[in-house]
Amino acid sequence: MGDIQVKNIPDELQERLRKQARRCKTSIDAVLLTALEREALRLEWNEKLDSLEPPTLDFSPSDVLAQERAQRDAEF
Repeated sequence: MGDIQVKNIPDELQERLRKQARRCKTSIDAVLLTALEREALRLEWNEKLDSLEPPTLDFSPSDVLAQERAQRDAEF
């Protein structure tokens, strides 16, 4: 496993990380690893989403909404 050193962390952020570690009963290292993993996954998902073609619908969402409202209103 590799090491990463982070320098010049603002005091406020360091305190927030310390508090989070205490709340989770873990270390700041564990909090940071979780945050880094979450961010890496978020970036991967964004890349996948960006590579997808937007869906094409065979219907108009506004028409479906109008039909649902009309049906709802007819029931009352």
